[in-house]
Amino acid sequence: MSSIRFIQAFVFALFFCQCLAQIGTKILAPETNATISVGDKVQIQYTYGNMGNGSYVVDLALWKDNAAEDLAQNIATNVGVKSGNSAGTKLDFLLNSTYEWTVPKGLADTVYLTVTTKPELESQVGLTMRSSPIRLHISAALTNLPIQKLSLLALAMGVLFFTR
Repeated sequence: MSSIRFIQAFVFALFFCQCLAQIGTKILAPETNATISVGDKVQIQYTYGNMGNGSYVVDLALWKDNAAEDLAQNIATNVGVKSGNSAGTKLDFLLNSTYEWTVPKGLADTVYLTVTTKPELESQVGLTMRSSPIRLHISAALTNLPIQKLSLLALAMGVLFFTR
């Protein structure tokens, strides 16, 4: 019975360590399901892991699908951010950064934002840490206005008014 408990504890510890090892970039703002409008300046705030000494760059991208397979637009590529370190008495496990972006015209009604951190470490370990995609809704208020219905109503009123 004790060997079964030992195996259960070992398997739990193994999976627990794997879950802790899944470090990635996390988008703090905008929130998921946020609505943004064309022309707005959006502050993209994110946090990324301190993986050691080296230089860090990030890529910000919009995707057409939540699997991040169909690219809609690259917001920015190879943006330099604060580098990590692994020496000293006070080490930050997470580093924060912000990127300001102006929402362009021509995007789909729903897009998915990701931030990918690419550290170039002194240890020559090739890492790429991508955030989970967050859904953003592009404000379609102008396309949903009842302009066609209002113009049809104005035309009908004009026809009724001028035919009398």
